[in-house]
Amino acid sequence: MVAHEPLGRTNPSAASAAMTYDLVLFVSAGSSSSARAIRQVQALCEKRLPTRYSLAVVDVSREPELVPGRVLATPTLLRRSPGPERLVVGDFSDEVRVMTALEIDEATVDPHLDRPVDSAEASDG
Repeated sequence: MVAHEPLGRTNPSAASAAMTYDLVLFVSAGSSSSARAIRQVQALCEKRLPTRYSLAVVDVSREPELVPGRVLATPTLLRRSPGPERLVVGDFSDEVRVMTALEIDEATVDPHLDRPVDSAEASDG
């Protein structure tokens, strides 16, 4: 895996209509848990944040200078923006838990329209 390789899709027109999330996944190459984490995070992003994310994967053994000091274990998922930053460490199989820990509220975006939902629409749902 190439360190800091962008894996997500971004849509410039959608970025103006909906929040885009900048994510970094820190892994240890060759680790089965890191390989699983890459698959899980990619699937989560494609399912829950299509066109609204960028994902980079950093191999901590190959690119230690890219690892922030607060990343102490792998795999670790970092939401860089929008701020403030959020970290999730370990297993990413529970999508709801991961989204909650990253403070990404899917209820505020209609994935079919790829636009923010106003508060009146959200409460009608």
